[in-house]
Order: sequence, then structure tokens, then C-alpha cells
Amino acid sequence: MGTIVIPTFNRSELLPQAIDSALAQTVQCEVIVVDHGSSDQTPELIRAWGQAVRYVRRDIDSGPQFSWLDGALLASHEFVKILHDDDWLDPSFMDRCLSLMDSSTGFVFSAAHVTDMDGIRMNTLFDDAFPESGVYGSRSERLRVANMMISPTALVLRKQELIDGIYVDRLPFQENTFHGAGADHYLKMMALLRYQNFGYVKEPLAYFRSHPGSITADAIATGKKSGLTATYSDVFGYFLLLDFARRMRLEKHVLRAHAVGQKFRSLFAFFPRYRDQVRKVGLVPQRFHRRKN
Repeated sequence: MGTIVIPTFNRSELLPQAIDSALAQTVQCEVIVVDHGSSDQTPELIRAWGQAVRYVRRDIDSGPQFSWLDGALLASHEFVKILHDDDWLDPSFMDRCLSLMDSSTGFVFSAAHVTDMDGIRMNTLFDDAFPESGVYGSRSERLRVANMMISPTALVLRKQELIDGIYVDRLPFQENTFHGAGADHYLKMMALLRYQNFGYVKEPLAYFRSHPGSITADAIATGKKSGLTATYSDVFGYFLLLDFARRMRLEKHVLRAHAVGQKFRSLFAFFPRYRDQVRKVGLVPQRFHRRKN
């Protein structure tokens, strides 16, 4: 059991294949389509699936991350995956991935085929990421997967890590941004910070469609691939910083420093208020002034 969230925006011609592949999973899955501001035939199209699909409509397009968060907050199950509206899944994707999930595993991903607009395979991704399907968790394996740019379409993780890992605009210390990118890279990193292991299915069970409207293809076509790569590099660098703090067991020191900082901020905030009070009523607070009859 799991939830598949499909964010969509003006892709009514591609969306049906994504929905059908989600409903065709060999394990029962809740399917939520989140439509942020589509101006095409998407609202009318969704009616064809009736109660089998939960449709969430927002009139304003707030960006990909808000769509992911919208769907994740509505998910009824512990395990959630984001399926882009221009991609689709093998029927066994959720079954195979969830079979590797346990209490020490933060996420599972599979290899993926890249196709053209007609569904003809162009190449395969991640099929050589690790020797075989299974659960991994050594230091070198964690660093390797953390640096891989794995689309959410090939990934399933817990609802909590999905919600906590989604950020808008930029992370602390992040200098580069690229629309729609970065948060997808950070999702698995959030899970890696909280769980020792991750799972991998060597068989390609996800399908990425390459077309001019996709983020990666658009970055290459417009000559902005370097910006996309720099964004992912910044996010990976932030993960390395947090991972170092975790491995050195510095979490308590960081939290203690944060608490001290809050106290100092409260103290500094007190002085302007006290100054204003002195100017208005003197050194003694007004509530202590004797009332005149």
C-alpha cells in the first residue's frame, strides 16, 4: 500500500498514461492528482477516472514543490512517491520497491528507461548504479547515491521525509537555483540523514519521457545546463555538511547553540521595548504606578 502523487500543469495529452500506470500497480495504491492552475482540458479529463483518482485543483500555479507538498499532505499512507505527469511506471514498481523498505531504509529507487515522445527507448539510467537489487548503506554507497540526480519518478520514500525535504527557493548556503530543481535532489538526502540504508532495484521500472518541456531537456536546449548542475552541486554540498555534523555527533551541540542564540535574540529584543517604556512612563512599569483617586 502506498500513495502516488501526480503533480500536473497543462499536460492533458501526457497525463493519462501517468494516471493509468499508477492505477495499474500490482499493489493497491491511492492516486492523487494535484493540478496547480492548468488552463487546458485537465479538469474535464480527470472525470474519466471517477472515484479512482483524487483530484486536487488550485487556480494558481505555485510551482512544482508546492504541488508535491499539497499531495503529500493529503496522502493516507506512510509511503509516498511523486510521479511526474510526463512519466509513467511499470506495474510492479511499487511492489518491488516497497518490498525493500524496512525500519532502517529511508528510500528505494529503481533504474529507469528514457524514452522519446513516442515511447521509444533512448537510453537507460541507474542500471549500473550498484551490482544488484538490494539494500545498501556503507559510507561510500551513501555518498554515491546522495550525489546521483534521481528523479522522484524513480523514487519512493516515507511521507514524513517527503514533507520535511521539500523546500522553496534555496537552502542555507545555497548560491545557485534553477526553477523546479534542487528539492527533488534533497528529498533522498533528508531520508539519508535519518536512516542508515537505502534500497535499489536494478531492473528499470520507471520511464522518463524526454521532450522540450521537461526541466532537464529545457536546461540543455536553452544553454542553462550549467545552472542546473550548479544547483544540484550546492544541494549536495549542504548534505555533506549536515552528514558531517551527524557522523561527528554534533547534533546536540548545534541544537544547544540554537537554543542559546534564541535566548540572546529574546534578550536583545527586550532592550528596545524597555527603552520605549522608559521614554513613555519612566523607569517603573505603568502597571506598578499607583492609581490616583
